[in-house]
Amino acid sequence: MRKYNKKDYYQAAFIYWQHHEVEPSLLSDDEVEVLILDKHFTKREVYLMMENYIYQYADKKEVKLYKKICKIHECPNYWQVIRTMDFPLAKAKKYLDARNIKKNQIKNLFKRLELSQNLIPTEYDYISDLIEYYESLELTEEEKQLQLEKKEEKRKAQAKEIEQHIEYFLSDANPIPIYAFYCEYMGVKSRDIQKQVNLLSYYNEELYHRFKEACANEGTKENIQKLFTFVNPILNKLAQIVSDYQQEGLQPDLIDYYDNISFPYPLLLKIVSRYYTKKESDIIHAFHGKSIHNNQVNRIVSDRITWNGVVFEKEDQYQIISWLHENNYPVTYEVFMDKVKRIAKEKNKQKHL
Repeated sequence: MRKYNKKDYYQAAFIYWQHHEVEPSLLSDDEVEVLILDKHFTKREVYLMMENYIYQYADKKEVKLYKKICKIHECPNYWQVIRTMDFPLAKAKKYLDARNIKKNQIKNLFKRLELSQNLIPTEYDYISDLIEYYESLELTEEEKQLQLEKKEEKRKAQAKEIEQHIEYFLSDANPIPIYAFYCEYMGVKSRDIQKQVNLLSYYNEELYHRFKEACANEGTKENIQKLFTFVNPILNKLAQIVSDYQQEGLQPDLIDYYDNISFPYPLLLKIVSRYYTKKESDIIHAFHGKSIHNNQVNRIVSDRITWNGVVFEKEDQYQIISWLHENNYPVTYEVFMDKVKRIAKEKNKQKHL
């Protein structure tokens, strides 16, 4: 049985904090730490452990995320407005009026959150709805009716659009019956479309109930077997690639992975870590040994980077990004760095010729 040290608890607290404060689809899919902490610690204790993790163990990306969320929380009137999220809009306005928070202040808050909306999409959408409600109170009855009709048309269109997403999830043709994994496979964030999914309860109640039932029962043996039927051939192919490379004393990388497999590597990593054994996990990690952040590399291009003595100027980095685009590789940091390593290795080999 694994023994947990102080860092493990602190890191679990950081994951717990992320699940409560950050858009979940940006995170690990592992809920175990969250459930354990909910049962055994107070929110204050978890928060203190999370802070200790940030100060003692966190990497640069985790610290950056923490600072971004803190900056959001420091926005004027943020907490007062967010406390009204579960209120009817009329009650929310009454609550904010009592605290002298006006529409312009809410609009200013909305503008300040615009660049961070991907981290807090539900909160961002709520503030948008709140502003819309304030503005509706200033309309004539005729204007209100027209606005309601437009909003209803928009809601119906959103519900119709999401129907296809849900119908395919429920169909026999879908190889991934675990909803969180299915969303990632389809390239959407489950929380981003949750609002549209909920609209089905009004416009297609039968489909909505089938979807909720499927989600409640997604861990059945039948569903897991369906997932295995899809994933096992991929793992078998990867095992053969690893074996071929090892016979030549080499190690494959993510370029090799995407040369042979179109299925997203980060998603396969999550599926294997949840449902498979160490044997399969070792196969996956043979292509990339460390955790995957899946960040788009365009955002973190620097003036220069150096790998094994080979310097890559900004122009060189953009050429690599263009190469990834042109050859249909994911333009993520991990794939980018594997290409950098290949180029550096080739240049160093040429130096010794």
